[in-house]
Amino acid sequence: MNSTVEYYRIIDADYAFVGLKNAMGPVARNAVDSLRRDGLRAGLVALTKPSPLNIEIAELLAQARAIGVVESRRRNDHIGPTLTSLLWRASATPEWYVPGRIPRVYSAVLEAGRLIPQEKHLVGLARAMHTWEPEQILFTEDGLAKPVRGISRARAFAEVA
Repeated sequence: MNSTVEYYRIIDADYAFVGLKNAMGPVARNAVDSLRRDGLRAGLVALTKPSPLNIEIAELLAQARAIGVVESRRRNDHIGPTLTSLLWRASATPEWYVPGRIPRVYSAVLEAGRLIPQEKHLVGLARAMHTWEPEQILFTEDGLAKPVRGISRARAFAEVA
C-alpha cells in the first residue's frame, strides 16, 4: 500500500468510510470500533491527499456493500465521483471480487462551517448505508446525518454552502 493511504479494519468490511484523513479526524477509528461492537462490519480508508486514486484503493473496497465518502463543501477534494469511476473500471476486470458489481457509493457532505465530523455522524452514515437510505447525506451541526432526498450531489453542495 502506498503512503498516501491509511486503512483500518477494511479487509472484511461491509461498510467503508473513505475521505481525507484531516477531514475525518481521529473520530473515524472510534466510529469503526463502535459499529463493529454493534455488529456492523465497518472499515476506514483515510487518504492523506485527494488524488490520485489508484487500483489499490478499489481492491481494498471491492467486497464492501456500501462506501460512505466523507467530503467538505469548503474543500475541493470531491473524491466520490473519482472513486465511483475507479470502481467501475476495476469491476470490468476478471480479478474483481464480483465482476460487474460495485459497492453503492454514498456522498456525505459536511455542513458549511463544520470541518470535522463527529463519531455520531459516521455512525449515522453507516446506518444509512446499512438500510439503503438516499445516497446523499448531510452532516449537520447538531450531530445528525440527514438524508438529502431526490437532489443531485451538486445541488446538495449548493444548499449547504
